[in-house]
Amino acid sequence: MLLARIPKRFYDTCVKYDLPVPVLQRETLRNYFIDLAATDIEDLCNFMWRANLISTTDLVRPKDLPLQQSARATRAGLKKGLDL
Repeated sequence: MLLARIPKRFYDTCVKYDLPVPVLQRETLRNYFIDLAATDIEDLCNFMWRANLISTTDLVRPKDLPLQQSARATRAGLKKGLDL
């Protein structure tokens, strides 16, 4: 089992828009732990791509800043979980 800790906001946003997401293993108050080994590689790549895209985009609306910060933390958590 290969786990990565990511914030809830980015994951929940992907679920809200019915996008493919990695398999959840467990949940804490602010984070999810996703099972990287049990997740389909295509879903994981799409999830990482979305996190990278949103975290590096210059968003113009201040209300999107928390989502961008969550995407950055998601990207960091995935890199740490995959030892990249």
